[in-house]
Amino acid sequence: MIPALKLPHKVHIQAKTITYNDIRMPVESWNTVAAINADIQPIGGEIAEREYGIVEQGITLRMFCNYSSAVQLSRRVLFNDRAYEIRYIAAFYRNHIEALLRAVE
Repeated sequence: MIPALKLPHKVHIQAKTITYNDIRMPVESWNTVAAINADIQPIGGEIAEREYGIVEQGITLRMFCNYSSAVQLSRRVLFNDRAYEIRYIAAFYRNHIEALLRAVE
C-alpha cells in the first residue's frame, strides 16, 4: 500500500453508461464510480515502451494508486478538469496499481 502522503491528487474514476432517449437513440454518459487519491506523473512514449513494452500514440500520464476495483480498462480518470482514458493497467502488486493514461479528445 502506498502511504497517503505520496498520493497527492484526488481523481475521479468514471464508467460509461448508455441509455436511450425518447426516440430510442443511444445516449452515452460518464458517471463517477469512485474518488481516489493518486500520484499522477507525466510519461513519454519512450518510457512507456521501455518500461512497459507499450507502443501506443498519446499515452501522456502514469497513475499510481492503492488498489481499487474501480480502476479498470474502458473507464476514465478525471484529473485537473480533464478526462483521460485508462489504456493499460501496468501492474497490480503490493496492493497498488500503475495505470497508463491517454487524454480524451
